[in-house]
Amino acid sequence: MSIPNQLIDLLKAGECGQLLDSLKSPEITHHLKSDGVFDLVKVIATLFHECICLSSMETSEAVNVSHFDELAYECCRLLRNSCAVGKTVQNQIAAFELDSHTIFDAINVLLFDQSKLSPKTRKMCWQFVANLCVQNDATQRLIWSKCIAPQLPQLNCVCQTENSRECTMILYNLFLSEILSTSDVKMVVEILLQCFLDRHENTDFHQLFMEHLITKYRSIAPVYDRLMPADKRLHLIYYIGEHMKVVRHDPISTPLLQFICRDFKKKSDCVLKTATAVDTIHPHEVVALLEVIARASADERYSHVLASDSSLFINVGCLLRTVHEIGKQQSDSNIFAPVQKLNQLAPNSSDDTSIERDISYQLKSTLIRTLANLAYKHKENQDLAREMEFLVAVLDSTALDARNPLIKEWSILAIRNLCEGNAENQEIIRQLTKVGDSKSDIISEFYLDLGSLRINPN
Repeated sequence: MSIPNQLIDLLKAGECGQLLDSLKSPEITHHLKSDGVFDLVKVIATLFHECICLSSMETSEAVNVSHFDELAYECCRLLRNSCAVGKTVQNQIAAFELDSHTIFDAINVLLFDQSKLSPKTRKMCWQFVANLCVQNDATQRLIWSKCIAPQLPQLNCVCQTENSRECTMILYNLFLSEILSTSDVKMVVEILLQCFLDRHENTDFHQLFMEHLITKYRSIAPVYDRLMPADKRLHLIYYIGEHMKVVRHDPISTPLLQFICRDFKKKSDCVLKTATAVDTIHPHEVVALLEVIARASADERYSHVLASDSSLFINVGCLLRTVHEIGKQQSDSNIFAPVQKLNQLAPNSSDDTSIERDISYQLKSTLIRTLANLAYKHKENQDLAREMEFLVAVLDSTALDARNPLIKEWSILAIRNLCEGNAENQEIIRQLTKVGDSKSDIISEFYLDLGSLRINPN
């Protein structure tokens, strides 16, 4: 008698113990590698379906739930392994029907309903579904429409369990197949970003999905724009920035970079508004977008795209000029004013932590850094800086400022890049005359004079 027929007879006889032993036998594993794999897979799918149905009965009607649990586990394991044979077996499994029920009906009961079967069996079922969708457009569409899409709201919980890797592997393969609409991708991205926000352990497929999203997916702009709540947009920007730090990573897509620039230009003025006048997440989003632009402007893979965007250069320069002018206003509540007093710089200062929490922290130095990079060997941007008086704001920003670490160094680099090969800008520098030493509260408090440190005897 053939192995498939033996398994059917044992199922009809209710011999769960012998059936389980048969499924674990080496003969079954060997049979999966033979020409008889197709008949065997059909029988195993039947056993899997029956186990799910019986285990879903009330306890009084079920013979032994633990037996069905072990049987379902072995069926999932064998179906998972059989998917490695190729598309033909995957298609056969996906097309399985019994009494007008499909294989996906049994899968959904085990994965998403209140099944009595163990977490170990549920995990093996996730692995089976993951293998079922690998490199197979037909099964991917079936898995999406019959299994994943109807259960998307529940996946947020699944991605934070021990089944996270299998679930994200399925989502990643479905994403690669390009069968997901923009709204579908948006929902999946929100699920994965929530895992990041909850500091749940992220799998390699989390990373693969997110990397493909920002480097290959060309409809990223509408996905980003619709992310809710807004802190997920902010976290996606942070993820993009961290990705760009690693040179060996694939570059982010040009459409994404261009969208980041457009979004920054559209929202940049909100950093000048008070917290009561605008949603507090927006200023932080603008600063995060600016940091990505600043990082991209220093990378040869992106700099040519950014430098050719004159409106971006003007937007950054105008924001710098405005921030600089506001910083000159005398007010204790002015978050853009330079911080140059020792009592504000001291580690035990009560002002120290508040400075770093302000939206203005590092804003001006990041604007100058971006301006410096965008002007590098770019005559048009150099001329714009002169004509729109951005150069004046840079020249006036070479003093120490605890609110903007390294602003002096970035200003010197910006002056160098704005003047390189530009006679008109060089002439502005040449015509400057010294009228005295710049005032510095730090120098005054330390009694610094010509490089000497004087100790106040009092």
